[in-house]
Amino acid sequence: MPVGYNTAASLNQSLNDMVSSIRLVREMPMGIAALCEQRRLGEGIGLDWTETDYARLTAQNVTETTELDNPQQVDDNTQINIRPSDSGIHMFWTTRALHVMVRQGAGVLEQGTLALNGIRRKQDVDGLTAGQAATTDMGTAGNPLTSNLIFSALARIEGNATEQNPDSPAHLVHHRFPLKDIHDEIISGVGTYDIGTGLTAQQFRQKFPAAMGTIGGCVVHANGNFVADASDDTEGFIFAGGMGGALILVEDRALRIHREFNSKRGGGGWDLRVYLGYAFGERAAGLWLYSLTADMTAPA
Repeated sequence: MPVGYNTAASLNQSLNDMVSSIRLVREMPMGIAALCEQRRLGEGIGLDWTETDYARLTAQNVTETTELDNPQQVDDNTQINIRPSDSGIHMFWTTRALHVMVRQGAGVLEQGTLALNGIRRKQDVDGLTAGQAATTDMGTAGNPLTSNLIFSALARIEGNATEQNPDSPAHLVHHRFPLKDIHDEIISGVGTYDIGTGLTAQQFRQKFPAAMGTIGGCVVHANGNFVADASDDTEGFIFAGGMGGALILVEDRALRIHREFNSKRGGGGWDLRVYLGYAFGERAAGLWLYSLTADMTAPA
């Protein structure tokens, strides 16, 4: 007969493993949708969200002897059409798994949150893809992101000869690694001269990149869903945002969550399906959106 104390170690065959805590893997910083003009397709108005441009009219000099009789026709030949399509995610729990998980307090609700996060992350990545589809790339592979590139893109948005847009808020969206190039540019004099107060001191002392705030009036956003290519480059972008800006997000319906019991699979269980219908489009193509390719090598 065994002799000794009854301990957790000696009774390990009698004790169930219990999950003490559930941690969701953190989502990357995102949020491109909030920077775009957002539209919702109303019920029964078709598959596409369509916007027609009316081109400018041209006035002329009129004197006392002028007979103004040359009516101008409105040019409405430029249109953009944005057709939302569905993205979705599917999960399935057997009744056996739910029975055990509920007893142990494991993360059924947390897993539902994972599904919602997955939908929003895909929407964010699709928004980045729309921004990367800019007609003109002002950056260069293998090179750092510089403030000069940002100011040059802003100048094109606000000063091009076709249709200027100085009124919409400008946004720079890039990965944190290229944004550090701007940070390094700002604090390059640290150790050489007294930084005192001002932008350099702010950049040096506060959390990066939030301390940047704006560059030339352009709001800086770090997005973690950019992916480096085989050469360790990535393509951020700068654009006129908000209502009347370059990027438009059109959703056809609100987020839909469907839950139904399936008795045929795995001894019975619950299907959870989450859907969101949306699409991104560009207004004033080639004028208010510029991509900025830059080196995305991890800082040493």
